[in-house]
Amino acid sequence: MTIENENDGLSQGAVKVGSAARRWKRYVIQTRVKIIGTRNKVKFMALGQTDNLSAGGMGFYCPQPLEMNERVDLELELPGAKLPVKIFGVIRSYVNEVYGVEFGEIGGRQREEIVRACAALAKYQGG
Repeated sequence: MTIENENDGLSQGAVKVGSAARRWKRYVIQTRVKIIGTRNKVKFMALGQTDNLSAGGMGFYCPQPLEMNERVDLELELPGAKLPVKIFGVIRSYVNEVYGVEFGEIGGRQREEIVRACAALAKYQGG
């Protein structure tokens, strides 16, 4: 799969993948992520591993089966962050054992930490 940076009227940071456009560039990152959800009024928690991160979402491996459009709370440790970042998101995809989650509304500190981590990753991964 070829990912190209293009500036053809897409939002800032957007990349094109084939004919589909992504709003945010993804960066490879491997760190632990805690996934918390509720199903049938029962709360569950699983530990997973991140695969990629962008300003609008992330991909991760999780041993617990998750459902499309399921809301999950996430807690992840980003390089250089003093505290874990706690955010929520919605499961949007599952491809090659990687769940894709779109972040929901993100507060000031969480947004700053994610943007800072993406900027740092861009320096090393090009982008």
